[in-house]
Amino acid sequence: QLAVLLSLAARLGDREGGLVAGAILLLSFIWAENLVLGNTFSLAGLFLSLAAWSFGAIEKPGRRVLATLLFGALAAGCRLSMLPFPFLLATSVVWKERRLAFAAWTALAAAGSLALVYGPFFLADAPNTLFWNLTFHLSTALERRGLVPVWEALLVCPAALLVIPLGLAGAMRTRADSSD
Repeated sequence: QLAVLLSLAARLGDREGGLVAGAILLLSFIWAENLVLGNTFSLAGLFLSLAAWSFGAIEKPGRRVLATLLFGALAAGCRLSMLPFPFLLATSVVWKERRLAFAAWTALAAAGSLALVYGPFFLADAPNTLFWNLTFHLSTALERRGLVPVWEALLVCPAALLVIPLGLAGAMRTRADSSD
């Protein structure tokens, strides 16, 4: 996972930023705990890293979106909470491309990538797939404690609060630059 992130940083020309990101990841005690316990966080993190690498390294928008969504769907197959990340990245490409046909293709790619990951399990046992991949996760996170886990996550990683406004600002600037 760190190798993928450092490769992405080198690809984007920000090796120091990659080292800082790697150090933050290594110094996150909660993340380190989940990595060494051997639960699904480590594999989901690897797939998310590969989705981020695909987003940053692949030049052609269609291939970029497809790879990002496929790796993101694999990450969501490990941890449902990982689902928004690849869709946000894909949406940013759709925003930049500004073509209805590309947006429709992206929606089909998203549905197809989720079907590819979850489809065989639904065919084998739909009720258990729904329970273990949706109902269980939602009930353990939301019904028991409400929004407390979200608040705790933001306290552990306050930099997450900067992601949305900085991402929106970057998207607006990119869109304004491309319209000139």
